[in-house]
Amino acid sequence: MISQQKKEDTDPDKQARHFEWLMQWLKEAGYEHYEISNFAKPGFRSKHNSSYWRGDHYIGLGPSAHSFNGISRQWNIANNALYLQGIEKGELNYELETLTAKQQFNEYIMTGLRTKEGILFSDSRWKGLDDRTKNRIILSAKKWETSDNILLDENSMRLTDSGKLLADGIASDLFQL
Repeated sequence: MISQQKKEDTDPDKQARHFEWLMQWLKEAGYEHYEISNFAKPGFRSKHNSSYWRGDHYIGLGPSAHSFNGISRQWNIANNALYLQGIEKGELNYELETLTAKQQFNEYIMTGLRTKEGILFSDSRWKGLDDRTKNRIILSAKKWETSDNILLDENSMRLTDSGKLLADGIASDLFQL
């Protein structure tokens, strides 16, 4: 509708102000901001969504269902009739995407930064990096830390509230090249 000029484009400054207000109001109301787009009362995080941010493995059953095993993801065809025909024939109709080690790590950066816990240096995906790559990522993170967008300590790196407004840009800056 925006491209058809039926609706005005969103003002990014206004959008940022609204998100900042939302974060403040929900914090004052006792909600935990455990993922960029998720808030919950303590102890009531979504287990389903949290598993995605942690990179947990899952299996999807049925039309359009998605599965992930840490290395690849697959999704079943969406068409109900074709899905059932495949089952009757003993065939699974799905598409598969295999992730390279670099893609797996970059997904960890992207999803980990979205969470309250952030990127954990104890995680095997971090530990598996060579020292040169770790140092490059830490230097990039320190740049974001000086502008108050990342909290960096010996255990992790996490986004600040202002960093949450820039999450995609920060993540891409930290990606393994």
